[in-house]
Amino acid sequence: MKEKIYNLFLNIKEDIIVDIGVIEYEIDGSDTEKYEYLKQNALTDFTKRTNFPIPQNFSAIFDGKKIDGFLRLRMYEEIERAGQSLLLFEEIFKHYNAPINPLYCITPINNGKIEIIGSEIMSQSEKILTKFEFKQSQHYLDKYTKDNKFHFSDLINNDFFEPIKLLINNKHYISAFKLLFSAIDTFAFLHLDDTNNNFHIWINSFYPLETINVSAEELWELRNSLLHMSNFESRKVKTGKIRQLHISAGNYETTDTSILNLNKFYTGTGHAVEKWLRILIADENKMSDFFDRYDKIVSDDRHDEIIIETE
Repeated sequence: MKEKIYNLFLNIKEDIIVDIGVIEYEIDGSDTEKYEYLKQNALTDFTKRTNFPIPQNFSAIFDGKKIDGFLRLRMYEEIERAGQSLLLFEEIFKHYNAPINPLYCITPINNGKIEIIGSEIMSQSEKILTKFEFKQSQHYLDKYTKDNKFHFSDLINNDFFEPIKLLINNKHYISAFKLLFSAIDTFAFLHLDDTNNNFHIWINSFYPLETINVSAEELWELRNSLLHMSNFESRKVKTGKIRQLHISAGNYETTDTSILNLNKFYTGTGHAVEKWLRILIADENKMSDFFDRYDKIVSDDRHDEIIIETE
């Protein structure tokens, strides 16, 4: 039985889908044979495709300005992961009066190069896409540069200390300890890259250890046991090589130096960051390394938002 089948194309340039294309065929055979036909012919027939613009209900917001008919490849990949990839081709299917369950193959043309990714036999979406909007977050360099000056402390505070404050204020003390240790891991990475003993070096270089009466090695072992096992028994602690630390929160006071107070630890980390940033700002090479590494950092404060509405 003859059936209409479709080769669909994504024309991609510099990670932007500039338009979409289609070739319609009407052939006999099994679904497997038809699908193989689509894949084989996509390689030779793509220059014969009919192009369509990106639908206007796909849009993006950059710096507060809305751009209709715009679609980045990674935005499309989000739609695809949600199982809604055919929404991009709804207008094409309507134009060709496609059957309800069309057999198709999607082929990216990435900067002029064919890449077969294919697709299973899928049902055409019964939903109508009414809105696809992409909101790009502001880059941290733009957000924290004011009066020709980059505000390092504001960046670090918002990305690291504010989430820890939320945990402390809501009495999630163990989680606050874990996130604080994770933050120090990140500070050490930003300072020394992913190198051996960067945690110890950062602590010994900047942290006022005399305020908490513990060593960098003891903090490291507490970090390992809390982050990996949610207890106080790292391997070195269990074998007696390192003193075991415990933790407290609030205004708890004790002369027992094996008890690490969250408030003191949090405050000391803040002082350590201040000292680190002063040294960083005074050295252009260190600043350059910082920005190169910070470009890899993920943050709650910087995330793109995709809004999909259907009816």
